[in-house]
Amino acid sequence: MTTYIKLSTGEYPRHDGDIELDPAGMADYAPVEWVDPPTINFERQRLQVGAPVYINGAWKTNWVIEAIPDSEQAEKVRKERDRRLSLTDWRFRSDLTPSQEWINYCQALRDIPQSAGFPWEVQWPMPPDGISPEIKVTPSHTPDNLRF
Repeated sequence: MTTYIKLSTGEYPRHDGDIELDPAGMADYAPVEWVDPPTINFERQRLQVGAPVYINGAWKTNWVIEAIPDSEQAEKVRKERDRRLSLTDWRFRSDLTPSQEWINYCQALRDIPQSAGFPWEVQWPMPPDGISPEIKVTPSHTPDNLRF
């Protein structure tokens, strides 16, 4: 699908339907040539389509690379830390006594925001039971090698 820029206002993107409804017709529009997006580091950057740019007699797609703010990454890591901590809540019920290994594991999770490299280089501790919290088993999708 071809996209257009409305020359008089700079509105973008505009499509065939916009042109059909515009009394000025095609005279006020120019096609925008697609340019493939640049390669980025999706863990630390995001990519957005910006306003087209006029280069060598043609309007072209303009890509805007934005760094993901440290605060946004920190919030994402804290949410994952909180999720992992929530998986241990049952071990700390009043009728159970958690092992020192589980206490240490939970403390290591709580200490992540103070660790070197936070929020971009996080070393997640392994739970004492050796089962990674990244494994999410649901009744509709159970790997063959896990037994209950």
